[in-house]
Amino acid sequence: MNTNMMNMILVYDERGSDVAVRALSKIYEYSAKGFKRFNIIVISNLPKPIYLDKLKDLVRNVVAFTLFIKYYGSSPKELGELATMIRDKPHLAIIESSLSDYINVARKCGLNFETV
Repeated sequence: MNTNMMNMILVYDERGSDVAVRALSKIYEYSAKGFKRFNIIVISNLPKPIYLDKLKDLVRNVVAFTLFIKYYGSSPKELGELATMIRDKPHLAIIESSLSDYINVARKCGLNFETV
């Protein structure tokens, strides 16, 4: 993960589209601060083709920026592992509000996060 890009961790289940809408808003907010590259890291227990479907509007509406999308896993443990890798890099986690285990991990690991 590159330090000159914004890392956005998206953690979702069925409400992935809500998380994607918030991510789109944050991309525009961070672009005003000079970020033009965004590393989208997905943690979801949805099957791989379906997790990506939740992001289609995000991908379709972000044509002026560079996006990297990576599936990282599906468990709170994997969120904790990811947190240790990006803690000191520009980042924001957007977590579906019903996923309390992930929220607890984000809080414990010191991630910058929001819920939706």
